[in-house]
Amino acid sequence: YCLCNQLAYGEMVACEGEGCRQEWFHLACVGLTVAPEGTWKCFECSGASASMDPQLLSTA
Repeated sequence: YCLCNQLAYGEMVACEGEGCRQEWFHLACVGLTVAPEGTWKCFECSGASASMDPQLLSTA
């Protein structure tokens, strides 16, 4: 699951990227405090820089 390799706990977000290696992420692990609305892709699947605002990776 998540980048942190921890068990699923708390609120998580699913990456909608086709073939995503992680698929599910803890909000805190990807810099989010609330689940994004609409489709969300992780940094790897979106091709974004890890310094980019994670909320911007959502397409409502």
